[in-house]
Amino acid sequence: ATLDALTLREPGLTGYLGQFQLTGLNGQGERIDLAALCFTPQAAANGEPRFDLVADLGRAPLFALERPPVGYLHLVDDVGLAERLAELCALTGIFDKPRYFRLDPEACAFTARGVPGCSRCLDVCPTDALKPINGRIQIDPHLCQGFGSCASACPTGAIGY
Repeated sequence: ATLDALTLREPGLTGYLGQFQLTGLNGQGERIDLAALCFTPQAAANGEPRFDLVADLGRAPLFALERPPVGYLHLVDDVGLAERLAELCALTGIFDKPRYFRLDPEACAFTARGVPGCSRCLDVCPTDALKPINGRIQIDPHLCQGFGSCASACPTGAIGY
């Protein structure tokens, strides 16, 4: 499919290197998946269409995180634009993602018998890799970049580096 011009309101970006998904509202107010518009039906048939890399040229970053995922660059001005784009272009090939953490859900003080408790790890994670799901802390290994702040903040040792 060709894309001449598209106005996308309320954009939402999720994912990580190799698995970014961009959605937004089109002119009719329908939420659309931009990758589904950009890929051929054959490419889309090989799985859900996703973007490998994102060069965000908007004024406000789509990932407002201290440390956004690898493969995402917010390019707010022209200073060093060519060099920063070259960083993205250099990300080719197959990548092994190390697992930086171990999580012992039984030792976690986030929820005890359904009562909310500690949220220190959630408060300090610069990559937004930790999420509370069904009363338990879950860590997305694709978003974790190994800073270790969650392990340092955990009072029970439930998260280890």
